[in-house]
Amino acid sequence: MTTAVERTAARRDAATQVLQQLQAAVQGGNNATVAELLNKVREGFRQAAEARERFLDQFDTVLQPEQRARLVLALVQQAQQSGRPVEQFVDALLAQAGGNN
Repeated sequence: MTTAVERTAARRDAATQVLQQLQAAVQGGNNATVAELLNKVREGFRQAAEARERFLDQFDTVLQPEQRARLVLALVQQAQQSGRPVEQFVDALLAQAGGNN
């Protein structure tokens, strides 16, 4: 799982850079660069979703169905209570799991 955590961290760093570049392109009025960077943002969202799915697939191999259900319900409950997307909690769990290796 550490490799997944490292990939997630690398994607976050890359996303930060892309957003900084996007801000500069918007301020500079460079529409071609804006369009290119928006495509990168979209690809980053797609890759993050795939990473979350792979992470959950790993849980499927080591946890019993009841354990997985309890995990999902706990994540959903945390998301509902905080008003934040459940994906943030999955990302936090992924980071925590990687830190424990």
